[in-house]
Amino acid sequence: MNAKICIFSEQANIVAQSISPDNTSDITTTVEANSVLNIIHRDSIGSLRSTADDLITNLNVAVEVVNQTKNYIELNTASNKKQNTNI
Repeated sequence: MNAKICIFSEQANIVAQSISPDNTSDITTTVEANSVLNIIHRDSIGSLRSTADDLITNLNVAVEVVNQTKNYIELNTASNKKQNTNI
């Protein structure tokens, strides 16, 4: 049995790299443009469902961390530029 999970992120490469430790021989992750595509192969529906659930959770966390980090960097960069202008 196979399942395909695709998520979209402006930082798809970073998201894919962050979940790569979770990949096993039964999980393939590829990046195309702003998409992370995961293909899961399992022998039973229960195992497939459990793996898909874990992977979706990990992807959601990875996307959220990447987005929060990007926002933090952007805010601090803008703040630093403003401070340097006021000197």
